[in-house]
Amino acid sequence: MRAALAISMGQEGETHSDAEALRTAAQMLDSLGARPDADQQEDLSKRWGEQAMVIDPSTAPPVYRGRALGPSYKKGMVSAVSTVSTEQIFLAGKKASVALVPVSSKPITITISDGQGKNICNRSTSSKPANCHWLPLFTERYRINVQTSARQPVSYYLVLN
Repeated sequence: MRAALAISMGQEGETHSDAEALRTAAQMLDSLGARPDADQQEDLSKRWGEQAMVIDPSTAPPVYRGRALGPSYKKGMVSAVSTVSTEQIFLAGKKASVALVPVSSKPITITISDGQGKNICNRSTSSKPANCHWLPLFTERYRINVQTSARQPVSYYLVLN
């Protein structure tokens, strides 16, 4: 889950105004071809590249390589009284990877189930990315749920392959 690692690194770079970490995270996302999910407008690679340039003008912007398909990421927020659910189709025989990257140190949980409701993955985290990997036997739709036990809303990134 290199895209999840890049997002985690970029968040740390933002927190500490670290131009090198921001540039590295931007370049990693760009080289992986990770782009915002369809309903997300914020391109983290572009934002972090620009922030790195402001902090250290000698920082070169990331090189655009682009590709038609690849990882995506989506920023979201969940509160203690709700569950955020989304569905994603994963292809049979192709490794599926989903990562939940917390934005704060509040507890957050990801649960993934297949089309029949069978639990595929359940991970909790509060600081590092929670990764789920599996090999789908059939091309089907999977449900991804994000929850928190924190009293305040919790922001996160959901990274898909």
